[in-house]
Amino acid sequence: MNGVWIAHFTAGEAHGSGIAVLRSGEILGGDFSHLWVGTYEEEGSQLYARVHVAPQGAEADGKVIQREKALELTLSGFHTGADARLVGRADNAEFTVSIEMRKAM
Repeated sequence: MNGVWIAHFTAGEAHGSGIAVLRSGEILGGDFSHLWVGTYEEEGSQLYARVHVAPQGAEADGKVIQREKALELTLSGFHTGADARLVGRADNAEFTVSIEMRKAM
């Protein structure tokens, strides 16, 4: 799993793409609006992840505008070495999250 991955996600009605670096059980990454930090575990082809998603604030008229609240995601799925798919939920939220990843490096 170590490497750079291109991630496509759907979280409720939101969707997008970003980059994730997986290394030695840690996940670091993001897209234009969020930073992702978390951990992952492998059991054969099974994959489990816990990810903190932090929105980035915007600035208008000298004031920081927070976009939304941070989320804690609990995900599970599988990987083939070059591809991965995870699904799960955000803690304290009523929507499903799905992530498809393809290894870039």
